[in-house]
Amino acid sequence: MFKFVALIPARGGSKGIKNKNLKEINGSSLTEMAIKTAIKSKIFYKIILSSDSKNILKEGKKYPITLHLRQKSIAGDSSHISETIHEIKKEFDLKTNYYLIILEPTSPLRIATDIKNAYKAIVKNRYDSICSFTDALLNPYRSWSYKGKKLSPFLLKDKNIWVNRQKFSNYYQAVGNVIGVNLNKYKREILFGKKGYLFIKKSRSIDIDDIEDLKIVRKII
Repeated sequence: MFKFVALIPARGGSKGIKNKNLKEINGSSLTEMAIKTAIKSKIFYKIILSSDSKNILKEGKKYPITLHLRQKSIAGDSSHISETIHEIKKEFDLKTNYYLIILEPTSPLRIATDIKNAYKAIVKNRYDSICSFTDALLNPYRSWSYKGKKLSPFLLKDKNIWVNRQKFSNYYQAVGNVIGVNLNKYKREILFGKKGYLFIKKSRSIDIDDIEDLKIVRKII
């Protein structure tokens, strides 16, 4: 049986919104919201808040969780989450029978049931990895590219871009509500081996990238 560990990766830097992971909604920062939901799920052997920011780690001191000061070298805009996962695995000696659940603070509409559903699916189906998905906000066949001061359909020719949406297939996008990996087998890719998919309602899958997203989530909550 796996021991489940939560990883809340909260970098200090952000291009879209300054100090994004410290922005508050109803008196709690995005980081705190992720922590509270992890605790509420009651499935975790350990909850780790990983950040290169001492201000963010200070938020974690309010709760019975483990703090991890991330190296600046793996906390940049171009850093891959796999670097943090491997550092966490090594530092906390998570070598055998550990399953890591990643809870991104930028998905504040996550609920404890999302985590529990992922947990149940992993235990039942022995998934090597699992990721939450929702209906794509924009069908790729409705996408346009802008080049040379001209807009062009990204995938289709002009004559096909106005096809009724009912004729298109369904498309989905990954969201940060819940991402899970079996640390025994993990290397770099988030989805690998026997894969599980957790479908989240679009209304709860907003990922905060910019100030407009933050405003929307504040109104929803």
